[in-house]
Amino acid sequence: MLAIVIFLLVFTVTSSPQTHIFPHFSDLRGMEMSNKTQLFYRINHSTSGTNYSSSDRSIFHFNVTAGTERLFLRDYYEENILYSQAVSVDDFTFWHSDTAKYIYSGYEGGWCAWPFIRRWDDSIPNSSWISAHNIHISNQNDSLVFALPSNFSTDGGHNWEIFPNNMFSPEAVSPYNDSVIFASNSDYTGTRLHKSTNRGTTFTLVDSVSRGYGSWDYFFDLDPRVLYRKVNTDGYFCLIRSENFGNAGSWFEIYRNRNDFFIAIDQSKTGHIYLGTGRNIFISTDFGTIFYIWKTLSNKTLGIYKKPESDILYAITKYSLLKLTGSSTEIINSREGVTNEITLFPIRNNNKWIYRVYDINQSGDSLFKGFKISEVSGDTLIGSKKYTRIRSRFTGSLDSAPESEYFRIDSLNLQVYKLCDSLVTGIEFIYLDLLAEAGDSLIIAPTGNLLFLFIDSLNFKMHWGTYREVLSQHILNTPGTYSTQFIRNLGLSLFETSFQNTHRLEILSGCIIDGVVHGDTTTITGTDDELTELPSEYSLSQNYPNPFNPGTEIRYQLPASSKVTLTIFDILGKEVTKLVNEEQEAGSHTVKFNAGKLVSGVYICRIIAGDFVKTIKMSLVK
Repeated sequence: MLAIVIFLLVFTVTSSPQTHIFPHFSDLRGMEMSNKTQLFYRINHSTSGTNYSSSDRSIFHFNVTAGTERLFLRDYYEENILYSQAVSVDDFTFWHSDTAKYIYSGYEGGWCAWPFIRRWDDSIPNSSWISAHNIHISNQNDSLVFALPSNFSTDGGHNWEIFPNNMFSPEAVSPYNDSVIFASNSDYTGTRLHKSTNRGTTFTLVDSVSRGYGSWDYFFDLDPRVLYRKVNTDGYFCLIRSENFGNAGSWFEIYRNRNDFFIAIDQSKTGHIYLGTGRNIFISTDFGTIFYIWKTLSNKTLGIYKKPESDILYAITKYSLLKLTGSSTEIINSREGVTNEITLFPIRNNNKWIYRVYDINQSGDSLFKGFKISEVSGDTLIGSKKYTRIRSRFTGSLDSAPESEYFRIDSLNLQVYKLCDSLVTGIEFIYLDLLAEAGDSLIIAPTGNLLFLFIDSLNFKMHWGTYREVLSQHILNTPGTYSTQFIRNLGLSLFETSFQNTHRLEILSGCIIDGVVHGDTTTITGTDDELTELPSEYSLSQNYPNPFNPGTEIRYQLPASSKVTLTIFDILGKEVTKLVNEEQEAGSHTVKFNAGKLVSGVYICRIIAGDFVKTIKMSLVK
């Protein structure tokens, strides 16, 4: 199958300083080689600056016995004003669990990229123009290699053939019988599962329930009758089980969650399945009928692998690779993430922030009240704890005596504590958790009524011409709430209180961090009665990031209320999804697009708003 991907190079000239995302882990998988565990994972990091950006998702091999790490496969993207180059790895697998004999697939190139499948010995000439998101080597015949969804090889990956029935998209091959293939077939009503027992020549419908769109993940139990598949449908991640070889009438949902989860099968114990989601790892010993908590981690799980014939489970979080048993937790590899996380709250001497302060009335109108200027002004020892003092003064109608607040960062749990009103008592509460994940909640009040801190989101937003990581949270204190946002490398950017009849908003206007000026820090006279100015014209900006994997943001502006449709098409013009189809108010709008279930390639985004029509090209690189 011939496929060509054209990458669109987009440069935005900006004077913003360099942005760096520190290295962190993801995507754990493992295998046993002569009873010695071999783990594989990605290390992700990126850098962007004026007319330059780079991202790296390379795959590393960790030998647990030797305790050594090595680069296994490069996965990266680099571009500047003169060139662009990339290699993206979709999947890889090994012959007989031998780390020296492997085959892998992906895309490579730059502004123009092409798919490839390649063996460890580079015996395939000049790529192969074959795209594969799942590679499987037959357990019955190691010369038979499947490059799903379209191709297979009978000579170990040297030459390739196309599946005889192109009406279906093969997604998994049974490890117990390489003639058994599971495939999806999609139409406008959804995606349904089919099964072939003659290696893809004919297929039979085995699950008539539509389980959403896109490819699925499959897991096979030690008992060959039992298999599972993970799907994403109706906004839920679901685990579906068959106890009859995947035949018709045997598929039933056993688990669902709004949040993503990871599966590990114990290949030495029938019916044993582990499920990691959030900070919790669950276990089931009855094929997933009942799950119970096996382990709770301090950070969000990003992948798990169960070592057979043992009680060991390996798990990976953002900065740690863990070896777990029922009674122990051991960090066997890590990345230094403390420096990166503290940048959400950079309370170092002489750092300064300027906020615009608004009061919001019951009709939603905003009234500019003045400026709040906050500055770090040294440390104070209270009891045995050292606090950093932030001193604030006010202008305009807010003019009053300066106020001081006291904060400290616990270097062990990376939580920020704020001192309550009295310096004498030393009572403090949790103000910010630097390791928080979206969806987390914490009890933060030391005494008295319970206060709950909810983490709403952790994502990237445009701020002063640069996309920056933003954490949003709120404190529920009936009958009111306190909402805050923190921007990586800048600190507190928004503070909003809504309590009974009082609604106040403090928005970051500018700051000076480590001597570098961001935003507007000049003295401003007069008053504003609007929070933001309306756009003067329709516009659709280039998505960011671009290329992307798997998520990106699309921004557009409306000068007046308009009926808006925002649609994604593939390169052949076939509609993939409609992101927006509604009447919207004037202003700036941002829509997130997740292409986790789509294949690499160029996609078209088109906006229609009133008489305004515009399209942009977006490159998905996996």
